[in-house]
Amino acid sequence: MSAPLTLHIDRLVIDGLALTHADGLRLQRAMEQELARLWQARDAGATPAGHAAPALRAPSAGGASASPAQLGRQVAHSVFDSLGLA
Repeated sequence: MSAPLTLHIDRLVIDGLALTHADGLRLQRAMEQELARLWQARDAGATPAGHAAPALRAPSAGGASASPAQLGRQVAHSVFDSLGLA
């Protein structure tokens, strides 16, 4: 079983997309689910203790044709990789 994870994202800025409120919620839900899945699947030895980052710039994800759920999963991968948890 994986160690518990607490991740606080105070603000997520996605430039270049106009999302409806419903699409924003879909993106958020997909991102949360994918982050949880990635956390469960990671190598437990690769977990940094007490990692904190005031800001991260993730690589570009998705595109105009991606669905909110696809974007959410891509953002999750970018966040996960940026935190050095992969």
